[in-house]
Amino acid sequence: MRSVSTFVIAIVSLVGLGGVVQAETVTIGLIYADAPVATPGGTAFVSGTGSVQLGTFYNQGTASFYTVSQLQTLWGTKSREGFDTLSASFIAMSSQTFNRTTAGHFRFSTINNPLQTSVDIGATNPVELGGAQMFIFMSDSAANPTSFGIMAINQTLVDDFLDPAIPTGTGTDLTFSGQIESRNSIDNGIYDTTLIAGQIVSNQLRLEAVPAGSVSLTLNGSDDVTHFWENGAYTDAGVTASGSVTTVITDANGQTIPNLVNMSSTLGVYTITYTANGDSIERTVRVKIQNPTADLDNDGLSNLMEYFLGGSLAANDASKLPAATIVGSEFILTFTARTDITTASQIALGFVTTTSLSVPFSGEALTQKTGVSQAGVADGFTKQQWFFSISGIGKKFTRITITLPSSLSGA
Repeated sequence: MRSVSTFVIAIVSLVGLGGVVQAETVTIGLIYADAPVATPGGTAFVSGTGSVQLGTFYNQGTASFYTVSQLQTLWGTKSREGFDTLSASFIAMSSQTFNRTTAGHFRFSTINNPLQTSVDIGATNPVELGGAQMFIFMSDSAANPTSFGIMAINQTLVDDFLDPAIPTGTGTDLTFSGQIESRNSIDNGIYDTTLIAGQIVSNQLRLEAVPAGSVSLTLNGSDDVTHFWENGAYTDAGVTASGSVTTVITDANGQTIPNLVNMSSTLGVYTITYTANGDSIERTVRVKIQNPTADLDNDGLSNLMEYFLGGSLAANDASKLPAATIVGSEFILTFTARTDITTASQIALGFVTTTSLSVPFSGEALTQKTGVSQAGVADGFTKQQWFFSISGIGKKFTRITITLPSSLSGA
């Protein structure tokens, strides 16, 4: 009899049966850890029912059994797709479930659950397996694993006994019977075990976490959209995804915008980022004024001035026009306007004056008053007062100007 330590099949007591050689006993040692390999992360054996299976991996596409090198390549990217392929292609010849929440030794008996050596892959006759096609597949859950390990059985040892297949002969229905039993330690120097997924750390099998599934994530519509402020709230086309999606809106400065209504009410360039299971895709939305100089509601205010003063394109906003007063030697303009439009902003506030309507207006820097009461003023707006001195002036005319970059204009 040959005997070896953990993770090795020891084939013993070869006897004849009708002229056919049969291996009667299989012994595999196995202990496991309560934490998985750090990459790609996860938690092993936290709860639920685990599973240990002895079997083979079959590639339906090529109608062939996976080799060790093919399995290593398949799992090399550590992707969800790779795990799904491994799991779907595994054919268990014998399996056992267990309930564990911590690390420990595992005992698996096949005495009452014989190990079949032939597998039905849909062919006319079942296929008899050789030692090079046998693997152990262990997972933390029998139904929906989050951590798993795969190892190739010591093929050199197995093939010494099982060559070219298990068993030899035709028309026979032979089985292995024996047990998989726990050992106290794992020593890589004693045997040759190839790990496909997992890791041996401190003489324990550490499982590897199952990666999260990738999500199909595609934009509906264009990735660069122009929306005109005159049209009201922007309606987003969204994305098509196979999982739940989170959406974040940011402006050109990276500031988060709470919703599409807020975005639509302020001219600028925005990025909508859609994320699902770590995958992200973006859409650029450019909020512009379609025709800044038009007066869609015929109230005497251009669309751009309506935007500045917080007016509505569906109502007469004459009441929002600046009010002019004279206090002492000061001519004061009072109005409520958007806080984000200043004399130094991209969309810029300015003033032009002239002492005669027969003379062209020219720019003049008015002085802004401080300490103006903001009682009753809506969020995003400020009540402002600007003035110039009229001392020694017979008459003077002034206008408010709003300068709009061409990138934010549709005209």
